Amino acid sequence: MNSKAEHSPVYLYRFHLLFVLYASITSIAFLRVARQPYSRRLKTEQYETIFKATTLGSAVAGIAMTGGWNKPRSEIWK
Repeated sequence: MNSKAEHSPVYLYRFHLLFVLYASITSIAFLRVARQPYSRRLKTEQYETIFKATTLGSAVAGIAMTGGWNKPRSEIWK
């Protein structure tokens, strides 16, 4: 099952789905912070924390989906 024709649509578009999930979670979290009655400085710190956490999470998920750090690119895309 190594040919690209045999992969499911979820497998083929997994990085697109990861990006949509990342953007959705980040946007929802930003909207929740925007509605809070805190000072601008505290909100800015919360935005930074949310951005860092969601970016780190999506980067780790992307690495996990490709199979890890130590595989050459040619092995990943076979």
